Amino acid sequence: RTPQQQQQPPPRQLLPAAEEGLSTAHGSTANGMCAAETDELVRQVLRDAAVCSWRCLGLTPSAVLEHVRKRYLLLAKRLHPDKLAHEKSKDAFAALESACKDCMAQIARRSSP
Repeated sequence: RTPQQQQQPPPRQLLPAAEEGLSTAHGSTANGMCAAETDELVRQVLRDAAVCSWRCLGLTPSAVLEHVRKRYLLLAKRLHPDKLAHEKSKDAFAALESACKDCMAQIARRSSP
């Protein structure tokens, strides 16, 4: 392991209970999350994006391109500013896009000879 990989904290669970097939609390928003889940997801993505792109996506650096794409699409549905009425949804979505691009670039560098 490289020193950078050793310093990275483990990925967190980014998806609320609704994504895992569990029912959500009363007061769900249009994207299926309650206000507390929405706020926590936005804060977590913004916080994790400042630390590590992999952590922002909830993945490890050993993830493959397909995992990055799937995770991005899943989180993008939750954080898209057109679907999420949160004051920082644009910032969180931009951070998610940036993290996805960074992870994809790292995979491309890792894959090239």
